[in-house]
Amino acid sequence: MNPVPSFSEDWQALVLCPNREMAAELLGLLAGCAPRLRTAEWDAYPAPEELVRLLRSLPLDICFLDVETNTARALELLQQSPSITSRVPVITLLGRNDPNLILRTVRLGASGFLLRPFTADQLAPAFERARQFLAARQPPAERLGRVWCVLPAKGASGATTVAINLAWHVSRLGYGKVLLADLDPLTSPVSFLLKIKSPYSFVDALTNVAHLDNDLWKALVVHFQGFDVLLGPENPADTTTESHGPAEMLEHARGRYDLVLVDVGAPFSKWSLDLAERSDELLVVASGEPAALYGARRVVAYLQRAGIAAAQVRLILNRQRRGVGLDPEGAAKVVGLPVYHVIPEDTAALARAQMNGRPAPSDSAIGRSLAELASRLLGQSAALPKASLWRAWFGRLAGNG
Repeated sequence: MNPVPSFSEDWQALVLCPNREMAAELLGLLAGCAPRLRTAEWDAYPAPEELVRLLRSLPLDICFLDVETNTARALELLQQSPSITSRVPVITLLGRNDPNLILRTVRLGASGFLLRPFTADQLAPAFERARQFLAARQPPAERLGRVWCVLPAKGASGATTVAINLAWHVSRLGYGKVLLADLDPLTSPVSFLLKIKSPYSFVDALTNVAHLDNDLWKALVVHFQGFDVLLGPENPADTTTESHGPAEMLEHARGRYDLVLVDVGAPFSKWSLDLAERSDELLVVASGEPAALYGARRVVAYLQRAGIAAAQVRLILNRQRRGVGLDPEGAAKVVGLPVYHVIPEDTAALARAQMNGRPAPSDSAIGRSLAELASRLLGQSAALPKASLWRAWFGRLAGNG
């Protein structure tokens, strides 16, 4: 008789299994083979947003998901909550050998599967795939950067302009290595606004995410005035075909940079939500016009339903003109969130900057406001550090400031 394999991982597991007989069978096997494994049980299929909140509250290392009892609900969880399979390895539980169903779960991000009757021999490869999953997603120890996600309340809110200028100001403040990632799969406006081109885009990073070494990453990004830029594709990309979504690519970038600024584009998509869920701060950009504020209200509500705390969301009023639209107090009442920062309208300075493919001048009203916003988000004073002042001065002499 072959000895029973023993797994020594001190892991936390989530068992999502409405079938109590199936759950008891799995838990009995885990108790015998993985005595140090701690389990949390959920005997019903939660809504996707409930599962996201559960994942945030538990430090999970592996998830077992019953896809037999209600296949449609289980697949919905995998499909509508891509952050699940990007955060933890998911092992599906099946009552029969159904190759088509197994393939569907794998395409939705599942790491492996177990077939009833569950055995230790099945558990061994499932645990090995889980180890590989966790090792691949372990960020480099030397850096774990912050992520700011910029979302427009509606079209033409100026969110991309805000993202570009924040990247520039943060790099001037000497915060460290900064990446501006244009992850808008449809319009990809950063290339146009900064007048830079590359044969590569974030689609290439997604395609080669398992092979992103230093040489390949340097080829994918463009260095621009003190920070790196990962451009969007020239032609619209269908991100729904990416089985793992943007999570692994974003975590790779977080390991390389002190700050990653993500320009998302349309906020209402699984792609955008996956990015938002993995961000430290979310900047919702809107003007003071009623239609834009109504859009901001919908965006904020959408994020909160997905389990994102209101404390992570910053409402930015852009292109604010005195006497036009609602003031910050009125805007806060409409959106249900206090206004974090107000950027004044400065059409002339912004038009000149965009014509030259540059950030807004630091001595303009909009430039000063965006510098203040960058400092506030970083938790710094508005004054530049001395080292950054010297870099800025030499940059102006060289025509790069």
